[in-house]
Amino acid sequence: MQLLFVTYISRSGSTLFLNQLSKYENFCVCPEADVLVKEFLYYPLKIFDASELRKKLAKLIANDPKLRAWHISANEADQISLKRTGLEIFIAFLQVYRNRVNPKASTVVFKAVEMVNCYSSFENFAENGYSVKHVAIFRDPRGIFNSQSKTKTPIKNKCINTNPLVTAYLFNHMLRSVSAYKNDYPNSSLTLRFEDFIQKPNETIERICAKLGVNLGNTSDLSLIHI
Repeated sequence: MQLLFVTYISRSGSTLFLNQLSKYENFCVCPEADVLVKEFLYYPLKIFDASELRKKLAKLIANDPKLRAWHISANEADQISLKRTGLEIFIAFLQVYRNRVNPKASTVVFKAVEMVNCYSSFENFAENGYSVKHVAIFRDPRGIFNSQSKTKTPIKNKCINTNPLVTAYLFNHMLRSVSAYKNDYPNSSLTLRFEDFIQKPNETIERICAKLGVNLGNTSDLSLIHI
């Protein structure tokens, strides 16, 4: 199973990109779930107590609104609870989702804002036999802030961000983090400009996947759906 991680700043077009990518049969696109990164990928080598892990999983699956979109069953939760390290648990979530939704997919795609803070964990996947590819989505920060300042979160019903300095900080932080990772792994990481993707969505996806060595597979509908 190959892994494709997508990093971005909120309102950069990641959902549109993944919706388009999900039309290809070789990809299983997981729902967003930053909580999995915070709880398990930040501590990839941490060993979790079996009893405590079962309690944690039950709480996360029941209470986290994004993780509920994964529709993890009791049986799947039991499978995940057999793992011990943060890395193993994170991978188990991806595996159970792929096995249920698209078991023939060769590449599992996962996106999360928090992924930009744990590039160092990517090495652990390779050490455990997983091929990791990475795409960083960049959008003009003016467009990001304009969208953030007008978009309300479904839970708190407040705008994502109304301070342009916050957007500037997040953009620069991601730019530095992505640049450092690409210097270390030039063949496994690429950047995608949201503006290029909007102009030529399918050509952009094909170009990126070709450079990363990811097989797209077949698709029946390549129309771009704006959300």
